[in-house]
Amino acid sequence: MAACLKHAAQAMVELNVIGSIVFMKCTGTSFGNERNTDYYTSKHAMLGLAR
Repeated sequence: MAACLKHAAQAMVELNVIGSIVFMKCTGTSFGNERNTDYYTSKHAMLGLAR
């Protein structure tokens, strides 16, 4: 995810693109769940990267 963000941002700067990079998350990222911990952990990491 970090590599995709890095390359997308570089391309946007090089091409003078005016826009935004949008991250999507589910509400479970904020609350967690004992099931699917790997999924929620990766989504929470993406949230931290976006911040």
